[in-house]
Amino acid sequence: MNRWKRRALTAALFIIITSALTAQTGSVALDLRIARLDRAGAPELVDDHVLFTYAAAPGRRVRHVGVAFRHENFRTVHTFFRFPEREGEPWRDSSFFLAYPLPRDQEARTLEYRLVVDGIWTSDPANPNERISPDGVRLSRVDLPARPAPPSHNPMTVSAERRLVRFVLEPGDTTTGDLISVLGRQTFFDADRALDVRIAGSFNRWDPFMHVLREVRPGRWEIEVAVPPGTHSYYFVINGIRIVDPHNPQTRYHREGYFVSFFSVP
Repeated sequence: MNRWKRRALTAALFIIITSALTAQTGSVALDLRIARLDRAGAPELVDDHVLFTYAAAPGRRVRHVGVAFRHENFRTVHTFFRFPEREGEPWRDSSFFLAYPLPRDQEARTLEYRLVVDGIWTSDPANPNERISPDGVRLSRVDLPARPAPPSHNPMTVSAERRLVRFVLEPGDTTTGDLISVLGRQTFFDADRALDVRIAGSFNRWDPFMHVLREVRPGRWEIEVAVPPGTHSYYFVINGIRIVDPHNPQTRYHREGYFVSFFSVP
């Protein structure tokens, strides 16, 4: 294969890999960083994710790499992907990566983890940031950026007797990526496009067409909904994109595999 054909093939492969990754992560910056990986190293913070990498020692064949986290009580091992293949770089077959969304726990400041390489639990050899647990286990660590506290609590009870609650959305500047999708990704909206704001939750069978918020003044949307007793999960739908409530610090992981906001009605 001549040089120009090789370059064309490399460019086409880069586009294919980047497109495939974008479909998974929704972050262009993260996808470009993954596509350009040329070596393993310490974890990186990229666009609201922690990017983990691992490379096997020269001459060693590794089949599986995973990571388990202390905040999950090490119960789940998240499997790494192999580095995107490139012609003439066979070492990539034993190099791995994983983009892990930052935990939404407002109190979390450090992510502690252990790698699992072909079934062997170990600290991250490329990460010098670590500590020894009281049990004598070496834990690798990633320092997380501080997250701003939510401006207020949502929803607000309007009538306890009627179990009527008010949902409010004041997103501020929607072009800065401060809004987070139910997949834990920064979300940006066009400043020139009007916002269509709806709410879907367990109280309306997750129907985004049933309750539409009204813009009561520029930049503030509201709706009052009668909600039965119990604990309810919900999210906003802004221009068709599902967003966790930025004014409600209570979030949890839904069984369908995404984040939701929640609240309780006595």
